[in-house]
Amino acid sequence: MITTSLSAASRTFARVTPGALAHTGALLLLCGLASCTGSPATLALRPDFEVMTPAGIASVSIRESPLGMTDAEFTQSVRAGMERATDDSVITAPAESPFPSQRIVWHANIAPQRGVSRLMVNVFDGANPYAYEQDTIANDAPTAEVTSAVASMSERLLKDVAAQASTPDQPRRQVAQNEASQTTVSRR
Repeated sequence: MITTSLSAASRTFARVTPGALAHTGALLLLCGLASCTGSPATLALRPDFEVMTPAGIASVSIRESPLGMTDAEFTQSVRAGMERATDDSVITAPAESPFPSQRIVWHANIAPQRGVSRLMVNVFDGANPYAYEQDTIANDAPTAEVTSAVASMSERLLKDVAAQASTPDQPRRQVAQNEASQTTVSRR
C-alpha cells in the first residue's frame, strides 16, 4: 500500500515543470507578502508618509532599504521620487489613524554577490495586492540614482493604480478615510 502511494506521488510530481514550480513559488511569495503587509496589525502601523493616488490616499511604508542606505535615507529617496512622480502629491502632515487601507510598500532585495539590489514596490488594498513594479540598482548607487529609479517606478505604478481605479466593470466600495482628509474616496 505504501509503495502504491509513493508511486502515485512520484507520477504526480514527474508532471510538474520547472516553470510551474517558479510560478507556484512566486504565488506563494506574493501571498506571504500580502498576509504580512495587509494584515490588520500591519495596517494599524503608522506609515512613513502618505500620498494621493488616482485611487485616493495611500499610506507609504518602507520595509527594507538597499545596501549602503540607512532607512532614513531610503525613506527620503522614496518620498522625493514619489513627489516627482505625483506632482507634489505627497502629504506632508503626519499620518493620523485610522490609516487608509490602500498601502504602498517599498523594499529592496539585496544580492551582494552580484552587486545589485532589486527595488520592489507593491500596492495593497487591505490584504489584496493589485499593483507591482520592480527595478534594479547598483548597491553603491548614489542617492540621486535611487531617487530617479523610485520616480520612474512610481510613474509606472501610478498608471497601474489609475487603470485599476477607472475599471468601470468592477463594483466600487467605500474605504476608511484618513481623518486629516475631508474628501470621500471611492475604490474597488
